Parts: sequence; C-alpha cells; structure tokens
Amino acid sequence: IIYLFMVAEEVRTYMAEMGFRSVSEMIGRSDMLQQRADAAKVNPKLGLLDLSKILLPAAHVARASPLSLVLPEEPVLLYKHIQQDHGLDKALDINFVKLAKPALEAMRPVAIESDVVNTNRTVGTILSYEVSRRYGGAGLPDN
Repeated sequence: IIYLFMVAEEVRTYMAEMGFRSVSEMIGRSDMLQQRADAAKVNPKLGLLDLSKILLPAAHVARASPLSLVLPEEPVLLYKHIQQDHGLDKALDINFVKLAKPALEAMRPVAIESDVVNTNRTVGTILSYEVSRRYGGAGLPDN
C-alpha cells in the first residue's frame, strides 16, 4: 500500500510539471506524448516505427472515424459520463466478505471453499481490500 502512495505522489509530480491538476484532464491528451528521438539507438527496429497515427488527439480520431457516432455539434466525451453496472453485487467476493466476517472483525481463522471459474476474474480483490482497509499493510495474522 505504501508503494502505491509513493507511485501516486510521483504521478502528481509529473502531472504538475505538465500543467495538469487531475488525471481526468490528461485523458485523451496524446498531444502531450512524443516518440523518443533516440529510439533507433536503443533498437534499430524502433527507428522504423511511425507512431504518428497513435499519437493523434483522441477527439480528432473520434470525429474522423467512419464508424463515429459523434455528431459534428456534439462534444467528444473522453472519459466515463454514463454510470455503468459492473455487476459487483454478484461478485464472489461479496459472499467471501460475509463469510470472512469473524476474521475481519475478531481476527479468528476462517476457511472458505468455493467453486471458481475463469469468468470470476476478480476473486479475492474485494476481500483483500477489506483486510487492507481494516488492518493496513500488516494484514491479518498468519494463522
């Protein structure tokens, strides 16, 4: 957790140097990126890459695409403006947090058995969040 705070602080420093106050302001701002001038020195194949199409501003790409659904008079929305339902209320972890209540509240050992399939891609994340929120980097005892 401390590592992530340090990463966030470093990101804030870079953002301030570029004149951004929030990550939201940076979204779609590919004009702030540039290809390394010495890329060919690092690897000769890198000198053959043309990144100009990738570095076009997102708003330009959104309007220029033949598949664009953006009308000329509409603003191009570059980040989430519509509430989404990610189905977290159906995640296995919701049940895991309930089952782990004795461990979370009283540090008592708990064993949880559950079937997990490849569509359960976030197993353990909500439960680990609860542990770190309550006990920080120390976590629960090893028992």
